[in-house]
Amino acid sequence: LLGLHVGVVMEVLTSESLKNSALWKEIFTQIVRLEWDSSLNNLDSAAPEFRDFFERKINSIFQAMQRFLTLREFNYDQREFVLLIWLNILEAAHEDWRRKIFGDNVIAAMVLNFNVNDLFTFEDSTVKWALTKEWVDLYISWNLAYVGRFQRINTYHTLLIPSVLCSENSEKSEDFILARSISLGLNLLVRFATTKEATYTWSAQTNDVPVSLMQFQGQTNIDSTSLSASDISDRRWEEIFGSLLTERTQTEWKLTDKAPLSYFDDAGFNCYVSFTVSFTMILTGLGMEIHIGPEIVNYLKHDRNGLWFWILAQFLFAFFSTVAILAHSPFGLPFLVLGVWKFGFPETIAYLRDALDASDKKHYKRIIADVFNSLGLVLHHSSSVYVVVNLSLGFFTLTRDLSSVLLILVIQHWFVPMKYFNTAMFTVIELLLEIWWQWEFYSNFENFVRDRNTFYDAFAPAAAACMLFSHWLFLAAAALELLESRKESQEQYFVGLDAYLVRKANKKLRRVSSPTKK
Repeated sequence: LLGLHVGVVMEVLTSESLKNSALWKEIFTQIVRLEWDSSLNNLDSAAPEFRDFFERKINSIFQAMQRFLTLREFNYDQREFVLLIWLNILEAAHEDWRRKIFGDNVIAAMVLNFNVNDLFTFEDSTVKWALTKEWVDLYISWNLAYVGRFQRINTYHTLLIPSVLCSENSEKSEDFILARSISLGLNLLVRFATTKEATYTWSAQTNDVPVSLMQFQGQTNIDSTSLSASDISDRRWEEIFGSLLTERTQTEWKLTDKAPLSYFDDAGFNCYVSFTVSFTMILTGLGMEIHIGPEIVNYLKHDRNGLWFWILAQFLFAFFSTVAILAHSPFGLPFLVLGVWKFGFPETIAYLRDALDASDKKHYKRIIADVFNSLGLVLHHSSSVYVVVNLSLGFFTLTRDLSSVLLILVIQHWFVPMKYFNTAMFTVIELLLEIWWQWEFYSNFENFVRDRNTFYDAFAPAAAACMLFSHWLFLAAAALELLESRKESQEQYFVGLDAYLVRKANKKLRRVSSPTKK
């Protein structure tokens, strides 16, 4: 009766998840976040001969769910999902073969791998895989025969609910992979929630279903399916097994796989890629400030609208950064560089030059403030670039935690123009936004650390810490600026590039407003 109730609830959630991508993403997020480590930590209850197999199986299940969460419409890899299916099926088939039981069901697994297609698509946050109804039917029947000896009969609803059976019509088979993943995840959530102290009992045997019956089901699977893999010499087998080999075959070339990058695992290589791309973006941005920035300033000093262009460049930061964050594609990176480095205006360099001017006048508080601002900009921009680059490459997932922190930084730039017209109001608004941002940061930082190997990478907490430190530098610089004694004029509120352009604008305004001497 309990199994029937769980099955009904599972069917409702699975069918709704197929219509609502946000729901299945939330289910997968909770599963990956809460259960992966717990499942691995409780393998001691498994029989020793099954422990390694269960560990591999757990990792493959959760890695598949994690990959669904990191899907991006612009850069998903069809081949990767075919490999995941092959691996999932072959893991089970190898276990049956190793224990010398269910021989016909092993053949059924080979037939499944032989006949799976690569028609995987991901559009509008919807996962579709155009598998045939015959393939889906054989998979369900094969899996029923396989799982019978690992868990009790009341968990079979993960395979037998209508959304997974695709019993409505053959067109529904394109939803099978996602529906099967959702139902499997929900089953794991049920086990996690109903087991005392969140521990699992990994049973390797069961008395519910006789082994002879499961062997008979394996034979029936082969006899009943219309699918075939009779051409053993077909190159398809070489493709299947060759793609899944963990070790390369020996070659005559002694240098093969001996380069430094060959020793990186996937996570390490992803970090290498993201660091390379991030440094390229940072180098481009700073290069624009160094090489293009002075030319921009020299041009604008002869233009009365120079300050207006600078205000516009700061204001567009919000728009360009939003595009880069949500693009999930390398095509968003030009928006990132132009937005963060404000079209090449020498903001970072101007603070350093302002510090040199202050040193001549022995304004020590101003020197420290300018250095803090310049260093803060470098850290702020670098950490922003690292996060957005990883989002663009699909290495990071735009989780709720990450969105909560990133978007407030965008909101802060909505009010930049106000700085030049009402500095007091601007200061109050930015201070309130800064309090909000730091509140959100401290509230979510533990999640960044906890999920660093799930939705981010090992360097994500460090990037977040750099962002926080840059904001402390900005606040310290603002406090020092207030303490610095200056002339009582509005333009003294500004430093760096702001000060230069404000002075130019005020001089031109005075020149226009004063009567012309004949």
